Amino acid sequence: MKTGDLVVATRKFPEIEWNLPGCSQGYIGIYIKEEYGDKFVHCLGPSKRWGRFSPEFWDVEIINENW
Repeated sequence: MKTGDLVVATRKFPEIEWNLPGCSQGYIGIYIKEEYGDKFVHCLGPSKRWGRFSPEFWDVEIINENW
């Protein structure tokens, strides 16, 4: 995975009910970097914010390289 790749981050435990406002089961975005094992993604959509995804709770997969 390298900077600029289009990625999708999905929860590893979707069966857990996440009742927090704005809580989603997955995000699509552009991979930025990895730091201390966490992956940083610039999320696409109305919020357009950065996300930090821990490998303990999230699977981050490449959809398209160098998007």
